[in-house]
Amino acid sequence: MRCGFACYFRDERYEDHWLCEYWQADEGRWRMADPQLDEAHQAALSIDFDTAALPEGRFLPAWQAWRLCRSQAAEPALFGHGADRGAWLIAVNLARDLLALRKQEVSPWDSWRAARAEQRSLDQGAVAFFDRLADLAEGAGGLAPPDPVDAELRIRLDAPFWSAA
Repeated sequence: MRCGFACYFRDERYEDHWLCEYWQADEGRWRMADPQLDEAHQAALSIDFDTAALPEGRFLPAWQAWRLCRSQAAEPALFGHGADRGAWLIAVNLARDLLALRKQEVSPWDSWRAARAEQRSLDQGAVAFFDRLADLAEGAGGLAPPDPVDAELRIRLDAPFWSAA
């Protein structure tokens, strides 16, 4: 499972989405597939690519979305789900994607929607934390899941900021 943002649901927006990643042995690389989209969805959304082998750039894992926004190549408000948009939601997906890479899948419908206003803003400490998570997620490869390098990351991943306090 991978958590990030699809750019094939709505023009000029990146929608919160999950999909599957699989090893394509004959190409020697990881591929992404969106098994949620049946023929009816594909027709309604005018999808003109193979959803079992998404072309590069049609889905951004959360770490890529985080990096795009941190480099100011994209606006955080373009990333989200419905009215819930922005850097804080990219951060939620970044944590969920790293957990999925570590084989600790969470529900796409976990409690992030209940995040309080103060949890929807990121101070410098939170930004630095998510920069570190992006490094871990980007560095993940092969069959070995990324392992947080220190106790602080392990503790914070075990109790994500969007979970009920």
